[in-house]
Parts: sequence; C-alpha cells; structure tokens
Amino acid sequence: MSKAISNTSPLLFLYRAGVIDWLPQIFDEVWAPEAVRNELLAGQSKGYDVPGPAELQVWGTLKVVLEAKSHGFISKIEPVVNQLSDWVCGYLQKSNDAFSF
Repeated sequence: MSKAISNTSPLLFLYRAGVIDWLPQIFDEVWAPEAVRNELLAGQSKGYDVPGPAELQVWGTLKVVLEAKSHGFISKIEPVVNQLSDWVCGYLQKSNDAFSF
C-alpha cells in the first residue's frame, strides 16, 4: 500500500459518493493540508454535507518535524523550528505584518 496527499475536492466527492471509507483500504496514510481542514470546517459551518475533521488526519509543519525526529532524520527539533521561525518573521517583516514576541 502507499501514501497519498489530497486536496479538498477528492475528499468531498468520495464522501458524497459514500465511498470515503475506501481511502484507508487503498492507502496506508492520506495526508491533507491544514487548508483542506479549514475548507471542510467552513463548509460544515455553512451546513454543507462534507466530511468532518475527525475523519481526516491533518499534520501541520510541527507534526512533520516531530515525526522526522522520531524516525531519526534529525536529532533535535530546535534548529528546524528556529529556521521556520526566522522564515516566518522575515516574511512578516516584508509584508508589513511584523510583530514581536
């Protein structure tokens, strides 16, 4: 079996067709970006028939970093988190949305 990354449309269509339960039978893991989770939550709040976030495993960036550490890809998460923080702060400064901690 393999892994998959999905956007909102396939999840929505499979759910509405009543076959979203095929995914764990076909794939070991199905990843969906946080934006997909947010879209589904927005759809639910508007009363649309969409799968709930509990039916999906959504990994954010920090979860991926923690998994990388647990698999021995990195020995410490601090350097990666610092790089991410530097990138986010640099991006915010360029976009004039800077803030301080």
